[in-house]
Amino acid sequence: MQLRKAVAQLYVHQGLSPASFANLGHHEEVFRDLVHTVAKESHGRDYLREVRRALERQGGDSLRRIEAIKDQLRSWSF
Repeated sequence: MQLRKAVAQLYVHQGLSPASFANLGHHEEVFRDLVHTVAKESHGRDYLREVRRALERQGGDSLRRIEAIKDQLRSWSF
């Protein structure tokens, strides 16, 4: 879990590519954990909005990842 937190923080704080973040994790559970972790970071929710836009541009089979981000953005739990 510490590695996921470090990766999430790196993406948010270093402004790494939202499109790259959108493709992290081979399993949806891992991606959801990363999304939850990013949401806890300063500016994390803004970053997740950028990731969602990148996924929407990608199209294809990204609907579950888009929904994971939307669920987190609607949630007040960090």
